[in-house]
Amino acid sequence: MADFTNLQELNIDDEISSVINFLNNRFLTRTKVMQNYNFHVIHHLLFSGDQDAR
Repeated sequence: MADFTNLQELNIDDEISSVINFLNNRFLTRTKVMQNYNFHVIHHLLFSGDQDAR
């Protein structure tokens, strides 16, 4: 999963960052293990097609 802990660095305005924080808190588990697992699963789904083409 994308890491939204450094929203200020991304210059996202407060309204958008509060929405992102709400979604994170509402729908995503807060454990790092699960966030890393989700990131790798999504990364694999997004890029597995590219790897097959090589």
